[in-house]
Amino acid sequence: SLLRQKVCLEEYPTNQIRFYNGAKIDLPEDRKVYITRDSKGLAERFKQEFEISGISAAVISVDGVDAPDLPDAGGLVLLPDAFSTASKNSGAIDFLHAAFMLIQKNVPYLKKAAEDKGAFLAGVTFLGGGFGFHDRPLECDPAYGGLAGLIKTAALEYKTILCRALDMPGDIDRCLKSAEAAAALMMTHGAVEMGLDGDSCNIPVLKDLPHPPEPGSILSQDDVVLITGGAKGVTAACGIELARHFSPTLVLLGRSPLPGPEPEWAKDILDPAGLKKAILVHHFKTSPPKPVELEKVYQQIISDRDIRENIARMEESGSTVVYYSADIRNPEALSHVIESIKQQHGSITALIHGAGIKEDKRIADKTLASFARVIETKIKGFDNLIAELVPDELKYMVLFSSVAAR
Repeated sequence: SLLRQKVCLEEYPTNQIRFYNGAKIDLPEDRKVYITRDSKGLAERFKQEFEISGISAAVISVDGVDAPDLPDAGGLVLLPDAFSTASKNSGAIDFLHAAFMLIQKNVPYLKKAAEDKGAFLAGVTFLGGGFGFHDRPLECDPAYGGLAGLIKTAALEYKTILCRALDMPGDIDRCLKSAEAAAALMMTHGAVEMGLDGDSCNIPVLKDLPHPPEPGSILSQDDVVLITGGAKGVTAACGIELARHFSPTLVLLGRSPLPGPEPEWAKDILDPAGLKKAILVHHFKTSPPKPVELEKVYQQIISDRDIRENIARMEESGSTVVYYSADIRNPEALSHVIESIKQQHGSITALIHGAGIKEDKRIADKTLASFARVIETKIKGFDNLIAELVPDELKYMVLFSSVAAR
């Protein structure tokens, strides 16, 4: 039978995690812990707790323009000002930019400290002590949760540095009371993700569960489903299944324009070598291309074929399929598209947000501009979508992140 994996929280006594024999690291004596500043006193409280433990610590200010150079760093605590009303709207994205720059600039110092004795990198979020997997309302902007993804990425790339994504309660008073335990967990070996909720430490794990039964008539031909991410990949697969089961109107939204008809000279050529030969003959008539140029044209033809085939499969199952080209990071362009959809097809009753940009590089090699494009397509794109849609009219909303993030 089919199985699915679901994120579940395994609960442990916090002290059991903290005081497990040999689990806590030590920093070199000449190294310091740096904590990013907040407006509610939590960074200062963390500083006090480290100093009580005999570790030198300092609170620093960061922005998205330039990151401070911290050559004596043995620990970095990325603490967002998530409880401040001034950090609403763009606050989470701005902090993620600053956190990325701070890590990128100072990881070499942490690596050296780790070689000498020990070092850690911690990111603190406030999704309730369970990374948002508790059935509780969130008090802080959930976009700050992206910090955990950044820390998990660092853990994969920097094996010698103890990396900790620490989730705390969504209440500043409870966080202040748990500061001593939080500071200790930042320097304790174990799972990368730990959620601190009073005397409990919650660790997210994937568990195999039975696949749910086939759904009933959750949608119908009268529904309009908006799918971001174009007509390829996982979102196209969703569209094909929705068309097969329910035949709603499917509105596909992608950055690339809808491809036109395939050139006659390329039709019916399925063999990669044969297609590349045809590209050389017909597309590059005047001068031979570089290998990367040939590959680019080849991949574009294959991509266009995928789009046409996926749309055809949706239509064969009875769905009306329309395609719009727009950058969802641009609120004006998106607003124009949404208005056109509503005028021509009626209210949007379901949203699948799968738009994303693949620009994979290691943290050390990635530019801030590239980092921002990837983050903003997910977060700003979603904010722009929600600003245009009527929540009460939405029956379903599905958001895709990276499978690798879990």
